[in-house]
Amino acid sequence: MARFKLNNENVIVSLDVGTSSIRCAVIQKDEELTPELLAYCEKPCQGLDEGRVVDFNEVIPIVGEVLEEAETLSKTSFSELWIGLSCDFHSFSSQGMTVLPSREVTKKDMALAIHTACAVPIPSHHIRIHNNPLSFHIDNQSEVINPLGLSGLRLETQVHIVTIPEFYCHDLTKVLKAVGCTPKGFIHNLVAFAGNLTDLRQKKNGVCLCDIGYRSSRVIVYHQGKIKDMFRIPFGGEHLSLAISERFKISLEEAEALKVNQGSFASHSISDEEQIETGEEGLFIACNAFSEVLEDTIKQFFSGLRERLELKLALHHINSGILWTGQTSFVPGFLELARSRTGLAASHPRPFISNDFKKTNTFAIAQEAFRKERLQIQKTPFTSHWIKFKDLF
Repeated sequence: MARFKLNNENVIVSLDVGTSSIRCAVIQKDEELTPELLAYCEKPCQGLDEGRVVDFNEVIPIVGEVLEEAETLSKTSFSELWIGLSCDFHSFSSQGMTVLPSREVTKKDMALAIHTACAVPIPSHHIRIHNNPLSFHIDNQSEVINPLGLSGLRLETQVHIVTIPEFYCHDLTKVLKAVGCTPKGFIHNLVAFAGNLTDLRQKKNGVCLCDIGYRSSRVIVYHQGKIKDMFRIPFGGEHLSLAISERFKISLEEAEALKVNQGSFASHSISDEEQIETGEEGLFIACNAFSEVLEDTIKQFFSGLRERLELKLALHHINSGILWTGQTSFVPGFLELARSRTGLAASHPRPFISNDFKKTNTFAIAQEAFRKERLQIQKTPFTSHWIKFKDLF
């Protein structure tokens, strides 16, 4: 489309591709690290399934409308943007090493050590989208934050690598091409989101962020300031709605509405006489029975999460507890039940408001994109600096 001919290099554009909507944020770059939000827009889209395009005819016009609105609101033009995905991923850590010919660490040595760490097999038909250095080691000296200029014989590094199925990227590239744009790169939402909503103290003490989505939950664990692990659990808000629908013989749509409007994980505080009126005339549901169904279903998820953390040898490293995001985590009684069932502290990231969840996620993608672009022009290929885009709204 002709309207995407120009590209303003002074802005960062992030396109967040979710399960049921497409969101876009335009951020003004600033050398003083105080970026300005120029535009944010969102439109529902039925042609997606957890970040994957399932209907080009539905997705292409919606993306075009979102980008056109973003250009209008920001009063700028762009043709290159960063894509945020919440799709399947494979996560692992890898180590690399290089000798130091000049006995002093140079930019070339750092880049070579990182390149060596990334030269490992990845799953078939996957592409690598994140390769973040976690630490550097010079000879016997460990945990070097920035080794540039330091003396030694050997430089080692540990890199956290995230890969995603390549067809996700291919399909979205075709969508962008159809509206006259090209992707500057791909970012996994979980990496960006967790980096934005956890602070350095929490990362050092050990923290887990669990984002409960519609069909699955995404988990990332930090320990000693580094990403220890990332994984998915096949449980989401849809499972709660399905349990309600099956138990009370109502439609899935009605169950979803009741969960959002009447849901509670605190059956012990509900009177036996309290009832909920459903959308079907004359049909009432006991509030405590409704709450018990939610509790029984979510308890299975908490048990599965705890077992997974134990299997990953991460449970006893999470001293800052679990940060919960996603609509389900704001149902009354959720945090109290999470604490009792996982044995870990439970809270929401701060500052964080449930209504701003999608906006926060889109800003986080822009944040990660800004960090990536800075890495390309900095003198060193590694930095731990983060900008808090959540402070913009």
